[in-house]
Amino acid sequence: MARSLVLRIAVGAVLACGVAARTTRADVAVPGTAPVRATATIEWGPLAARLARPVVARADDTWEAVATREAGDAAWAPTVRALNGGGERPAADARVFVPPRGAPAGGATDGTAAWYVAFLDASKYGRDSDVSTTGLRPLDPAARDLSVFGMVTVALLPQRTLDDATRAAALPRARKKEVFAAKGADALVVAAPFEVATSVPEASPVRRIAHTWRCEGIDGTELKLVQASVASFDAQDRLLTATDLAGAGLRTEVWAGLAAITVLCVVMLAAARRRRRAAAGHE
Repeated sequence: MARSLVLRIAVGAVLACGVAARTTRADVAVPGTAPVRATATIEWGPLAARLARPVVARADDTWEAVATREAGDAAWAPTVRALNGGGERPAADARVFVPPRGAPAGGATDGTAAWYVAFLDASKYGRDSDVSTTGLRPLDPAARDLSVFGMVTVALLPQRTLDDATRAAALPRARKKEVFAAKGADALVVAAPFEVATSVPEASPVRRIAHTWRCEGIDGTELKLVQASVASFDAQDRLLTATDLAGAGLRTEVWAGLAAITVLCVVMLAAARRRRRAAAGHE
């Protein structure tokens, strides 16, 4: 009987830890926790000069004018037009993506990608889910403190031909599962996903967690991104020191686990005492 009870308590402890771990990452913060905003800055390093970037179109702009002014060659006009979904001319004050200045207008001579369009995807429920997601949105490589949440994936679409530019414009509307599953020439260059926190213990002063990810290059179809730093900020966006965080307390799931283990120990101790008393009664 005592062993059966101990076993049930142990199973309950494991389940309690698991439930607590899941609920702290849900859309709604569980009781005892507070939501935090997560941001990310990407240091592109060796790829900094090889990524499409957004510019603002002027009132009298044509695709040729944008290509000449921003990409350095009017020959880029068809690519710029395709990269932005077509149209007779760019709309005034619209954000228009252009190839990096200095990239060869005719593409690399060996057929490899000379430049890329960067995208970001974030999901509360995992990389492969189409529920509660931002979708694949194009990234400004110069942007800082991008809003992110849950499971975050950064990907690059290689640019070799005009068709690649057309595909880049359509990618935000494509089904993510199909995009990530593509192989061969259609494959994205994808970084291993990062998981960012969405809640903290209620007593914690942390209200924003800023991540910095550093690019170390490309290996085949893998974008090599590593965590360079993580900083925490309070509700006034003041940087918190180690001393500030020292009293922030443990994560909710840690407290749940400790409580379950404590209960388990008490029950096991009571069972052991009962066995000793029963043994003494038989002597």
